[in-house]
Amino acid sequence: MSPIRNDSTRRSLTDLSVGLSLHQSRGGKVARAQAIAPLVEAGNVYLPHPDFAPWVNDFIEECAAFPNGAHDDQVDAMTQALLWFNQPQEEVTVVRLPWVQISPF
Repeated sequence: MSPIRNDSTRRSLTDLSVGLSLHQSRGGKVARAQAIAPLVEAGNVYLPHPDFAPWVNDFIEECAAFPNGAHDDQVDAMTQALLWFNQPQEEVTVVRLPWVQISPF
């Protein structure tokens, strides 16, 4: 995926993407797939049952054919999501405030 180079496009997407942030992926599709392979091989990636998600069988076929298959977009999206979810998160400080009841009246 090519980076978004146009600053006005970047600002527009950021303004429209409430709750979303732009992410620049690192490495190629194959490198990202290799990075998450241990998670998959260890059985730590779960998919819904095909009875509830009919797309699962096609997704598994795409994964099995990667990187030589005709399609690889779903595999790449999965690898980027798994890498993002498994990266160390910034430390967050939680501040507890006294409980206050807010009444609409």
